[in-house]
Amino acid sequence: MNKQAQEVTVNKKWMPITAGVLDIIIGFLGIYIGSIVAFAALAIPWLVYGSWVWFISGVLIFIGILAVVGGVYALKRKRWRLALAGTIVAFLSTILYMQEYWSSFYRSLGILYLFMGYSGIFSIAAVILIALSKKQFERK
Repeated sequence: MNKQAQEVTVNKKWMPITAGVLDIIIGFLGIYIGSIVAFAALAIPWLVYGSWVWFISGVLIFIGILAVVGGVYALKRKRWRLALAGTIVAFLSTILYMQEYWSSFYRSLGILYLFMGYSGIFSIAAVILIALSKKQFERK
């Protein structure tokens, strides 16, 4: 392999790594926000308006775990389908963030409130990076 081909190969390795890091960040954000919502529902029962809070917090935690798993596989560059699924799930979690984005409870989260707005951009970038880096994942 000549030097130019090696440089092209090395320069493209950043895509799955970047997507994996973004997935892990978004996944931990989902786990964290889902946990905060669940604990708030326990601590302040009059704040919640029904059982939908438990459902949303459970979905956020579950989706966050799947996004972290997909991000780990993206970092390892193994199992492209699982990495892509984790990335798509991370994007779905941002849709849940956006559903609750304007609620006064989430505004009380401070800097996380700002990050929630950008997580949609991060997750779209991660989906694109994983899709473009399919050839870099190990084949069975």
